[in-house]
Amino acid sequence: MVRKLYLQDPYLEECTAIITKIEDNKIFLDQTVFYPEGGGQIGDQGWIEGNEVIDTQKTGGNLFYHSNFPIIKVGSEVAHILKEPVKGLREGMEVKAKINWERRHRLMRMHAAAHLVYYYTFQVFGEMYVKGCHIAEDRARFDFYSPDKRLDREGLDKVEELANLIVKENIPITNVPLNEEPEAINWICGDMHIPCGGTHVRQTGDIGEISVRRNSRGKSLERIYLEIGGGDSFK
Repeated sequence: MVRKLYLQDPYLEECTAIITKIEDNKIFLDQTVFYPEGGGQIGDQGWIEGNEVIDTQKTGGNLFYHSNFPIIKVGSEVAHILKEPVKGLREGMEVKAKINWERRHRLMRMHAAAHLVYYYTFQVFGEMYVKGCHIAEDRARFDFYSPDKRLDREGLDKVEELANLIVKENIPITNVPLNEEPEAINWICGDMHIPCGGTHVRQTGDIGEISVRRNSRGKSLERIYLEIGGGDSFK
């Protein structure tokens, strides 16, 4: 099974690895720093020995059940999807895998920002069913099923205020796995505990200023977008 180095250190930019399998334009490694799409966060991009990786996806795996954790898929392989057919590589070969760090770091900032907005949206408006979440480098999005309430501007201003207060306080962020399963991870920031296996910055001060806006998607669906600015203190 592939060693997912991003779980231990999301700031790791590159690694050496052995190619375990090649399928068309997909490369599989024995270990990787590339984060595959999951939890709303898009997959990493980068390079494997000069071959451009345009996406990273999970394949296979098994469902993990725990009374104190949502059902998730664990033990998946990681497919590194190349822009063009594989060149100059073969199974068993040792290679260097390197992510697009600037893009990854922005995704880490955005994912941490999304947790703050998610948490304070529930604090301000009450809990709602989350129908969808998408976290990209330019912005993130939540879709809430909300037949009886609207996410008005006054409330979203409060969400922004509370989230940016946490950013200014520069609170440490930790990721703590369950003893039973290293891929079942809790994101912890102050009193906030959110199940998440994504990649995040080490402290809230790295996120940058958060802005939130609403985009209603119909009678019962409330969509909000969030964007970030500043916070470009790379490691």
